[in-house]
Amino acid sequence: MDGVFAQAHELEQGLSLLRFWSNESDFDIEEIPEPSAKLLQIGDPDSGAKTRAKIQPRGGWGTAVDELEKVQKTSQSDDLYQDGKLPIKFRERSMPGFFREEPVAPNDGYHPRRSEAHRNMFLTCCNFIHPEHPSVTSTDNGVRDYAVNYVLHHWRDIKAEHSDVEQQTEMMETFAPLMLDKSSFARIQEEELKTTFSHDEKFDDSFFNRLRSWAALLPDMKVPLSTEAAEWWALVAERPRDCLLELANSQVSRLQDAVDMNTAEASFSAANGALRLCGKGTILEQQARENFASAEQAVLGLDDLFEDIDLDSNGYHWLAALQFLYRQVQPAESTCLKAMTYSQTPLERVQSLALLSRIRIKGNSQAACEDIQACLRQVHDGSVPLPLRRSVYNTKAQIEIKLGRRQDAGTSYELARSVDPSNLVTGDALRAQMKLFVNEPGKQEFIRTLKTWSPLERLAYLC
Repeated sequence: MDGVFAQAHELEQGLSLLRFWSNESDFDIEEIPEPSAKLLQIGDPDSGAKTRAKIQPRGGWGTAVDELEKVQKTSQSDDLYQDGKLPIKFRERSMPGFFREEPVAPNDGYHPRRSEAHRNMFLTCCNFIHPEHPSVTSTDNGVRDYAVNYVLHHWRDIKAEHSDVEQQTEMMETFAPLMLDKSSFARIQEEELKTTFSHDEKFDDSFFNRLRSWAALLPDMKVPLSTEAAEWWALVAERPRDCLLELANSQVSRLQDAVDMNTAEASFSAANGALRLCGKGTILEQQARENFASAEQAVLGLDDLFEDIDLDSNGYHWLAALQFLYRQVQPAESTCLKAMTYSQTPLERVQSLALLSRIRIKGNSQAACEDIQACLRQVHDGSVPLPLRRSVYNTKAQIEIKLGRRQDAGTSYELARSVDPSNLVTGDALRAQMKLFVNEPGKQEFIRTLKTWSPLERLAYLC
C-alpha cells in the first residue's frame, strides 16, 4: 500500500472514493466510520504555524500585505465553504497495525490482510476507470488518474491463495476486460503517457510471471468464467505477452479520435511500446516495407497493421502528421493525399490541405502555394476552429517566404494575429514575422510592426 500513502490527497478525492464505496452521491465526511477516521488526518493543523514562521523574520507581526490577503480571502464568501482542497494525510504509524499479513483477531472487516486490501483497491480502480455509477464516481479526476496509474500496482500485490474461489473468479473476470480494452484503458493510458505512464515499468517480466500464475488457476476453476474471459486467460496461459495485442490494436485505432499532435504521438508511442514488449515489434517494420518499401521508421507500418481497423480522414491526417514529424516526407505526402480522398467536411479538407502544404513547402513550393490557396477558400467555415485558421495563415506566410514574396508574408502574419486577437501569439511565430525585417536598413518596418503588438506579445517575442 506504499503507493497509496506516498500520494498527496485532497478531501475532494477522498469523498469520491467514499461515494463510490457507499454508492451514495451525497455521502458526507461526517459519515466516515470511526475505525477508518482514526487512520486519517483531515486538514493541516500546522498551517497556522507555517504562517507564523513566515512572518516571524519580519518582526513577528503580520504585515499589511498579510492582512490584505487575509481580508481578500475571507471576503470571498464561496471560499468559506469550499473545503474540497483540504489535504488528507494518512496516519502512517497506524497503518502497519491495520493492514497486516496475519491479523491478531479474525478478519472482521476492519483488519483485512494486505492482499485483501490490494484486492479491494484493484476492484475500486477498475470501477473508476469504467464506472458502473457515473453520477457517483465522476466527481474528481484526480481519483481516476490514481486508478489508471496504480490499478496494475494493486493487482501485482494480490495473493491468489489468500482469496476464496468466488474472489478468484471475480478477479479474473475483472482483469480480462481491462486488458481487452472494454473500459477504454488504452485511451486513458495514452493521456497519462505524457507524464507518468511507462510500458516498461508497468509491463515488466514480473508482470508476465504473475499473469502466468493466475492463468494456471483456469483448469481448476470451480466457478466458470464468461466465454470471453475464459478465452483470454487460455491465450495468456500459452503466450502471456500476447495480452498486450488488444491494447496495441486499440491504441492504433485511437488515431481516428486524435485532436492534436500530442494525442496522435501518444497513440503511436503506446502502440509501438506494447508491440515491442509482446515481442511483435518487427511487424511494424514488416508492414512498413509492404507500405513503402522501406522500414526506416516504425511509424510507416501503422496503416493496415490490423485488419479490423479502417482509418478515416482524421486517422490518415494524423498518421501523415506523425510520418512528417519523423521526417518521412514522401510517405507523409502519400498518406495525406489519402486523408484528402476520405475527407467529407470542410474541417477535414482544411486540416488535410494545411498539412499537405506544409509537407510540400521544401520540395515543391508552388504546389504548396496551390494547396494553401485551396485551403483558404474553406478556412472561414464555421466548423474550422480559430487556432487552425491562425495556423493556416502562418503556413501561407512560410510558403510566401520560400517563394521570395516577403511583403505578402508580412501581411499573412498580420492576418494570422488578427484571426484570434484574444489569444497570445507564440514567440516562435512572432520571431518568424520579425525575421522578415531584421536586416532591413533603417528598421522602419521592424519598428512599425513592433508598435502594433500588445505588451504581452512584445514580451513573448523577447523571451
